[in-house]
Amino acid sequence: MIIKIETMKYWLILILFIILLSSCVKDRVSPPTQGSITAPNTGNKALIYYWNFSDANKTILTPDYVRPGALTTAIISVPNNNASPDTWDYVSPGTYINAQLGQTDTAQALRIRNPSTNMTLSMPTTGYKNIVFSYTAVHTGSGAATNTVAYTTDGVHFVTNGLSTTTFNLNVDNSASSFSVFTLDFSTITDTSITNKINNNPNFAIQITFPGVSTATSGNDRFDNITLFADSTTGTITTGTTSGTTSGTTSGTTSGTTSGTTSGTTSGTGTSELIHYWDFSNSSALLTPTTTTNTVSGASIYVPSNVSLGGTAGDSCDAYSPGTSINGRGADSTDVTSALRVRNPSTYIIINVPTTGYKNVLLKFATLASSSGPTIVDISYTTDGTNYITTGLLSTQAQVNSSTWTESSFDFTGISNVDNNSKFAVKLTFGNNNTGTSGNDRFDNITIDAISQ
Repeated sequence: MIIKIETMKYWLILILFIILLSSCVKDRVSPPTQGSITAPNTGNKALIYYWNFSDANKTILTPDYVRPGALTTAIISVPNNNASPDTWDYVSPGTYINAQLGQTDTAQALRIRNPSTNMTLSMPTTGYKNIVFSYTAVHTGSGAATNTVAYTTDGVHFVTNGLSTTTFNLNVDNSASSFSVFTLDFSTITDTSITNKINNNPNFAIQITFPGVSTATSGNDRFDNITLFADSTTGTITTGTTSGTTSGTTSGTTSGTTSGTTSGTTSGTGTSELIHYWDFSNSSALLTPTTTTNTVSGASIYVPSNVSLGGTAGDSCDAYSPGTSINGRGADSTDVTSALRVRNPSTYIIINVPTTGYKNVLLKFATLASSSGPTIVDISYTTDGTNYITTGLLSTQAQVNSSTWTESSFDFTGISNVDNNSKFAVKLTFGNNNTGTSGNDRFDNITIDAISQ
């Protein structure tokens, strides 16, 4: 009898331990199933609307950027929850993930406080098609762990027609690296009866709903770097993204466009095409362009000797393996053979990219720093071959990550004397960590896209 009682005690203790362990596991948050730390591949689409919530004085949630010519009625609306002192406010930190226009700060994000039901992003697509919407998000322990999404084409009724995903799982944390990117790519919808309503529509909006927290008294969800990319319905402004620094992976999940050497046309129809490209896969001709359009010659990269700074002769730059497929083009979209490594001590590199016969110039490149390499690269350009300036640039700095490849891009559209200029060049100046005898920055898939005049 005593043995039976002891045996029962043993099993009872074991059962209680299993229940306790299960409850602990249940409380853990799994990684997001649809989220990513990589910005979506938007190809040559233009950035139409962008919220980065960097202005803490804004009391109306209008975009921080609206593409010239797009409707200015875009706005985020959040129903009053009649409970928290603030239904929404700003919180620190935000994130660098999915940042655009050269923005690299993590100063703050939008915080939607419980009890919450939804937020609606009104984003007119008038004049645009092939919509790609993305945002980054994270939740606190008591915040909504999932977001459900729907859209409207009449401004009233929200639907999910054509969407392959309508639920996103969020990470739980409040650090800049905990955010994940979530994307709705409406350009992949093949049913024209659906896309005809989404495209070129002043009533288009997306609603993000927060399940399970409508009665919660604490907790929140946080959002940052909300974007909408699209193509023009007239075909006149497919100039590529105007994104700044965005997080990527070495596996090349953001492979750039699928066109190879000179995508688009040269007939002046307004389609952006690749005119200069370096993928650095040929170590014996590392600084020679992989691609340059037949009508524009003279592209080159100059890396000054670092001997005067204490470097070793002939060792200013070399090939680094592996590279990345981020911003890779055509057959190189999955190639990670090698990249350009610029060694410390270093000052700058110059990318000579003549734009003869072309306009609306877009520069893009991928970067990765070593643990002691420069993490800031300042951008300037010349139109006379001598004097470097920053006039007209929305951003003049790229942030280089030391743990993952990042993509940066700089849009020269509309800047005086950049178009149709055989002397156009861009200087990348290392802003910090560049005087030591160790450390380096790596560059891969440098591209220039432009429209034929």
